[in-house]
Amino acid sequence: MWERDKEFIRCPRCGGGLELDMFMEGDEIQEGILSCTACRLEFPIIDGIPIVWDDIAEYFARRVALGGRLYRIVQSPKMRVFVKKTLLSAAASARASAAKGAAAAYDRTNLENRWSQIYRRSGDSEFYHVIKERLARLPSGRRALEYGCSVGTVSNHLASPDSGHAYEVVVGIDSSYDAIAQAKGAGTGACYAVGDSTSCITGRLRFDLVVALNVLELIEPLELIRHMSSQTLQGASVAMADPYDFERGPGPVPRRIDEHLLRAALVEHGFEISADTAEPSYIPWRLEINTRTVLNYKVDLVIGART
Repeated sequence: MWERDKEFIRCPRCGGGLELDMFMEGDEIQEGILSCTACRLEFPIIDGIPIVWDDIAEYFARRVALGGRLYRIVQSPKMRVFVKKTLLSAAASARASAAKGAAAAYDRTNLENRWSQIYRRSGDSEFYHVIKERLARLPSGRRALEYGCSVGTVSNHLASPDSGHAYEVVVGIDSSYDAIAQAKGAGTGACYAVGDSTSCITGRLRFDLVVALNVLELIEPLELIRHMSSQTLQGASVAMADPYDFERGPGPVPRRIDEHLLRAALVEHGFEISADTAEPSYIPWRLEINTRTVLNYKVDLVIGART
């Protein structure tokens, strides 16, 4: 994490600014704590990656294996104390839930790591070529935000001069630590953080472009659209693409939508759908699950401008 990234990351609970207590620095900040100046929540930076989650203990309760791995790699004494305390709190929360008869939280570490590898292997698919070409047609802007950025295929492109008009600021948000680690590895200078896409993680910042690809099965669609609307400037663009595979997520979202409801919801929240995406599309997206399994999606792309 670069120190300048503090300008674009806020407390996910209240949207307040964050203060930095740096423990280790190399070319960038390797370890440290971001503290909310309003509600005093604390968020760790581990191996250069800020984990900006509303309830950090709950985050690790669902990623026990990741927590153990990060505890082994942290180097500064202060960070070891922070991570150990967080993991103990996560374990206590899990025991309390078990005592109430609740099912144990599914450890998402391997699942998130697996999908980050799948997206990395599939980065040269036709789908991404279409998305990049369509984004290059949009009006130039200074700031871009991608929800569910995964391994950064699109975010890193937007931060690169090869995009046609590189954005000065590109922020990528994803819940997967391993995916964010791969995204950062490209070294494009994009700002990456582990976070919840529907939280206040970028505060009151407004963007010229907001992108959300293949996330409607994981994030309640109408809540995401409302959130995107609140984070766009007048005339800004949003780009959403999805195969509407609602069986993929860990559990059903409250309301499943289709290509027609998606467009209607965007219009309701102040977006004018571009003429070339007014009708549903079927863009091929080939995901290499493993050496014997390939998932062939037909993805619908919708682009809208904030009116």
